[in-house]
Amino acid sequence: MMNECSSVVVEQLINNNNNNSAGIHQAFISTENKVPRIQLGAHKPRVCSACHVQQPLRAKHCDDCGRCVRRFDHHCPWLGTCVGELNHKFFWLFLISQLILICWTIVLVWNGFTNPRLWTEWFRDNTLHLLSIIVLVGGFFIVTLLLICHTFLISSNQTTWEYMARQRITYLRDLDEGVNPFDRGLIGNCLKFLCYCRIQTWEKYCDTHTHHIKPSPDIRHIVRWV
Repeated sequence: MMNECSSVVVEQLINNNNNNSAGIHQAFISTENKVPRIQLGAHKPRVCSACHVQQPLRAKHCDDCGRCVRRFDHHCPWLGTCVGELNHKFFWLFLISQLILICWTIVLVWNGFTNPRLWTEWFRDNTLHLLSIIVLVGGFFIVTLLLICHTFLISSNQTTWEYMARQRITYLRDLDEGVNPFDRGLIGNCLKFLCYCRIQTWEKYCDTHTHHIKPSPDIRHIVRWV
């Protein structure tokens, strides 16, 4: 009787162990081709040393704001706040509105110039207008460059921080040059940026680009064959 009970208990333990092993193995099965699945140490959640909170992917701590920002782009001194996941589109629209306002103001100031006969009178009457035009033209070029840069980043689903400091970012520096795991094509990136208002889980995008990782003897690369 004792032998039968022992055999039953052992059989149940073996079945439970097999079920757990199958569940663990299934978690690493790729939905695409049977290729080496590489799990980077950089994909593990990081804890911010300043805020002591777990940072999601693409988040960064801002020293100026004193907090971690999701999908950190940059800290804007104009607005006095960070540009991140939920307000990046509004910053882009802000640049467009500023560019329109500058162009409109240039037209108004240009129409305010007077045309006296003497040059001395022209400089006396139009000094403020001339200085205003110089400032406005400088602002026009600055805002235009910013708008072009952010439009490029939006179209490729990148942030200013990721573009400027790629070699320092743990989840990008080990990828092949030019590979962006978050890129979903021009139309997909623009639609996602302009029309999607919810917080996204960026970790799922990196799984499709694990085969673009540079070969390296670094022990942070753990290869799992599935």
